[in-house]
Amino acid sequence: MDVERGEAALPRQVRIPDEDPRFIAGPAEPSDLVISIRRPTADGEIVVSLDGELDLNAADRVRVALTDAVRTAGCRSLRVDLAAVPFVDSIGLGALVAGCREAGVADITFTMTNAQPPVRRVLDVTSLAGPLGLVSAAVPPAPSQ
Repeated sequence: MDVERGEAALPRQVRIPDEDPRFIAGPAEPSDLVISIRRPTADGEIVVSLDGELDLNAADRVRVALTDAVRTAGCRSLRVDLAAVPFVDSIGLGALVAGCREAGVADITFTMTNAQPPVRRVLDVTSLAGPLGLVSAAVPPAPSQ
C-alpha cells in the first residue's frame, strides 16, 4: 500500500502519469456465453436464451442482443431464458437492466425465466427480480406411465 497516496503500489513500469492506477486494466477476456434468439412467435414473443456466465466479458454482447430483439419487427414481448446461466456479475446485471429499459421505452413486456439459484440470489439481493420481471417458468408435467 502506498502510504502517502493510500493506494496499492503498482510496479513503476505500469504507472502512467496523471492516470488513476485503479482504472488500469487489460483487454477483456473472450466470453464463451452463447446467445440464442428465436424468431417472434405468432403472439409476438421473442425468447433470448443465454448459455454461460453473464459477466463483464459477455455483457456488451447481451446488451446488443436484447436491444436488437426489442427492435425486431413484430416483437410485443421479450423473454430472457436464464436456465443455462450459472453466474451473473454486476456488469451482467447492467446488461439485463439495459434490455429491460429498452423494452419499456418500446412498450414491450420484458420477463426473465428459469434463473438458477445463484443467479436468483443475486437478483433477490439486488432487488432486481421484480423490476426485471423474473417469473417462475412452468414445469411441464412428467409423462404418465
